[in-house]
Amino acid sequence: MTFIRRHRVSLVLVALVGVVVALVVLRLREQQARAVPRVSREIQVGVVQPERRTLEVTLSFTGDVYPNRQTAIFAKTSGGGEASIACRAERSLTSAVIATVLLPSCAT
Repeated sequence: MTFIRRHRVSLVLVALVGVVVALVVLRLREQQARAVPRVSREIQVGVVQPERRTLEVTLSFTGDVYPNRQTAIFAKTSGGGEASIACRAERSLTSAVIATVLLPSCAT
């Protein structure tokens, strides 16, 4: 008992050094285990020609189908117009009339 009382600081320091050495050894083993290269897995993927067939989709509902949200679309004019002619020269003959839109007058 007198030995422990006389050398208690030295014994605590030796115990701490032992714990630190043990932790360093464990850490080195862990790092060495991580350094071992793992076996790489080679995945082989094959390419298959897609199968072409007609799809028959039949929807059967007992009631009416409505969209989730309905929005009214209004023109950005405050009044009416007689006619509006849409013409696209790139896709049709020059100045050919593709559609005629009649704008009703807005009564407020």
